[in-house]
Amino acid sequence: MFFYFTDAGISLAEIATSAKRHQCPSCEYTSFRPADMKKHIRLHTGEEPYKCTVCMKGFKQKCNLNSHMRTHTGDLPSVVRCVTKLSPGEAT
Repeated sequence: MFFYFTDAGISLAEIATSAKRHQCPSCEYTSFRPADMKKHIRLHTGEEPYKCTVCMKGFKQKCNLNSHMRTHTGDLPSVVRCVTKLSPGEAT
């Protein structure tokens, strides 16, 4: 078993267990990251800060708005096609 220590002699395991967890006031959800807690709380409040400029539909997360915008533009996520030909035995 390996233990990793900081310059101050504190183990990384001690840092991880002592890190401040943020508790949702409405449920049992916890997170170390305040940004994740902010996103989570939108599930309870119904806040949708990201609005589509075409149809005004609201979204809790920006990634969902970006995905939705493709319904208006017709753009599809890009796909990369591999054109490299392998000799027999090279593909594993």
